Amino acid sequence: FHTYQVMTNFNIDLNKKYIEKREQNTVDSDEELEKLTEIMNNYDPSNPEQTKAKINDVGDYTRTNVDKSYRAGFEIETAIRITKKLSFMANATLSSNKIIAFNEYVSNYDTGGQDTIAHTNTDIAFSPNIIAAAGLRFEPIKDWNISLMGKHVGAQYLDNTSASTRKMKAFTTFNFQMDYTFKEVFFKEITIGVLVNNIFNQKYAANGYTWGYIYGGERTDENFYYPQAGTNFLARLVFKL
Repeated sequence: FHTYQVMTNFNIDLNKKYIEKREQNTVDSDEELEKLTEIMNNYDPSNPEQTKAKINDVGDYTRTNVDKSYRAGFEIETAIRITKKLSFMANATLSSNKIIAFNEYVSNYDTGGQDTIAHTNTDIAFSPNIIAAAGLRFEPIKDWNISLMGKHVGAQYLDNTSASTRKMKAFTTFNFQMDYTFKEVFFKEITIGVLVNNIFNQKYAANGYTWGYIYGGERTDENFYYPQAGTNFLARLVFKL
């Protein structure tokens, strides 16, 4: 598997903003003057990449494969017919998804460069260690199916650092489905059904991204999440010729 490592960059636009501020003599303190002077001394307009070596030629994040990583685990699946009308299904994936070692590059707005942070044995981003599902299916009469399914996704990280400040929580959702099939009525089969997703209106995020930087001697992590839909409904009508 190829695992992509995101390396943050020092922002050229911010660099230029500081330089313009210095040239206009609008600094607010001697400390800021010293920082901006250092940035000016390190900034080469003809070769701005030298200011921040880990971005590409258009100033965007550089992405590269880490040297060593692995995914290992196993999957299990089972189905049990409890009675003639009731059955149980379940499956689970348990895994370990690791990066052996890599360097994280963090923009440091105090120094005008990047800090390098070495990481070892970290979890691969967006790779939960457990994904599991289970459900019941009930057929009260022939051709009428009712099912309740639950799914659990374990905690996962927004990047490859395994930092607790850049982590998505585990979540569990339940869906309800009911179908009935009419046979030999105008068509060979007509199936009508309804699906209710996230019946308990669980609030959760299944994806996102993160970005961090150092300013004023402190690291700031900005996390952004994609919230998923609450309870929602779908209906279907299927004709089989």
